[in-house]
Amino acid sequence: HYYRDQLLRFKGDEVEWKTLGDEEFFDISSGGTPSTGKPEYWDDGNVPWLKSESCNNEPVYAANKFITELGLKKSSAKLLQKETTLIALVGATIFKTAFLEFSAATNQNIASIKSKNAEVISDKFVFYFLTSQYDKLKSEMRNYGMLNLSTLRQFKIPVPSPKEQARIVAILDKFDALTNSISEGLPREIELRQKQYEHYRNLLLSFPKPEAVAA
Repeated sequence: HYYRDQLLRFKGDEVEWKTLGDEEFFDISSGGTPSTGKPEYWDDGNVPWLKSESCNNEPVYAANKFITELGLKKSSAKLLQKETTLIALVGATIFKTAFLEFSAATNQNIASIKSKNAEVISDKFVFYFLTSQYDKLKSEMRNYGMLNLSTLRQFKIPVPSPKEQARIVAILDKFDALTNSISEGLPREIELRQKQYEHYRNLLLSFPKPEAVAA
């Protein structure tokens, strides 16, 4: 978190800033919930559907609930593209984010943010920046019972060069892999450090044989 915040700390005049309400660059919306009194909106559904509890300041890879195509059509829920940033609008997870790693819909307690031009503003960069603002937002808006789209549209996002965005995202993705990945994260790092320790321990405890000393 410390290095993430350092990477994403920009002074006002260092980069250009855009508000999330700038419709030239961002598409922002909230989701919806199909009527629970209509079984045809839920039974045997195949459309992933997320609630605000899915927002935990990290990428999300799967859904626990599903709605039907009819439920999607007959509600204000929207099918969001992969690589969309989510932010919780209410509840215990208010201001927390998620990054969609698959196409899904959400309920009305989640706002979605999608860059309209990924070559100018990277979606993953937007996710990382908003995630870095969680403590600040929670502190400054502690009296908010909920966040709404009008307030969200006033948030400002720094827009460094695409090359700098890519560099920051690559570093933070690597940090994420090291801390969260079972296969190549901390277990792998611990294994490498253990081998390094054994190597230096063996060097420290490697003494010449007595005959070699006599010679």
